Amino acid sequence: PCRGCEAGPRALCAELDGEAAARFQAAMERVNLPAQACLFSEEEPASHVFSVQHGVLRTSLTLSDGRRHVTAFPMRGDLIGLEAAGPAYGR
Repeated sequence: PCRGCEAGPRALCAELDGEAAARFQAAMERVNLPAQACLFSEEEPASHVFSVQHGVLRTSLTLSDGRRHVTAFPMRGDLIGLEAAGPAYGR
């Protein structure tokens, strides 16, 4: 797995080795979010795939009446934003 990855064997890169692991790690950027921060919104086009390394995120949709509908709680090792990887992975 990637150096310093807290997701350990659950992480996507745990299955990579050699050159593939090096390319994956070179493309990574660590983002630290404070509690309640927004990583991206549903109106934004998907542009990145994120791997949760520590903690728990909340994904949600805003309903037409303004209420929030929680759709998932991605945890360490989970991927979010797969829509950015192409139509085969998105909704």
